[in-house]
Amino acid sequence: MMDVDDSKAATVGTWHNSTFLPCAVGGAYKYTWGSSGGQRVTFETERTADITGQYAVYARWSSHSNRNNQARYKIYDGTTLRATRFVDQRSDGCNWRYLATVKLTSGHKGKVVLDPYNASSNEATIADAVRFVRITKDGYDIADNSIYDWDIADEPGIDYASKSSKSVSTISTNCNSLTNLATIAITIPTTGYVWVYADGIYVPSQSNKWLRIGIDNASGGNSFDSLAPFLESPNNSVYARERRFAVNKVYYFGSSGKKYFYLKACRENGADGTIMWDDFVTMFFPTRYH
Repeated sequence: MMDVDDSKAATVGTWHNSTFLPCAVGGAYKYTWGSSGGQRVTFETERTADITGQYAVYARWSSHSNRNNQARYKIYDGTTLRATRFVDQRSDGCNWRYLATVKLTSGHKGKVVLDPYNASSNEATIADAVRFVRITKDGYDIADNSIYDWDIADEPGIDYASKSSKSVSTISTNCNSLTNLATIAITIPTTGYVWVYADGIYVPSQSNKWLRIGIDNASGGNSFDSLAPFLESPNNSVYARERRFAVNKVYYFGSSGKKYFYLKACRENGADGTIMWDDFVTMFFPTRYH
């Protein structure tokens, strides 16, 4: 792993240090405005590859609405360009994001060159950290020899939406038109499964008021992929009125890319009060085992 904080990245042009968003590797990152100054940051491994093989390459940045939507990452095997990727840094920040899998040749260093490409003067390009993860093929636990160990050699990928709440009065009274409570997206690097989970409580102000809560991979609409039981309060006791829910669903995807999921709800029978959810989580698991 190479981080701008530990002098393992060489800069050209004007780059500024920042600790504004605390999720950066090492606590700080660099940023530059626009693309007119020939700016670039080069991350190069300290040691050469021991043997010729495949490496998965990941990058991190801090996301914000003023970020560059075409930050360019060029990945090299020594001096040989192996892959070029364009990244929208307005989203998906503060986590390791997969860029590409490339060949490194024995005796060569891995190198990633980040530049703003054609960012406008009011767009910032972020340089935080990159890393190479060695991957292999083996004959022991891979069901399909086209699948590499990198599918689980690194963390398989997880995203979450922070805890939040919503007044029931703001959600649909018609369950044919569901209201999105929260949205979450995860970018998966290959085929596999995504597990989606949500939990929380419904607190009505009086008894015999109920609603429906569920998760789905389509926004709004009139259906849930996974549905909590009807959440209904049996009496007016404050503690008895609290109804906890937990829903989960496993999805299979035959292609890589960004996948979206929605926590949704609707109310019936004059439901009121508040919905509060603690967790809304997605996790990716590659198709790998027998």
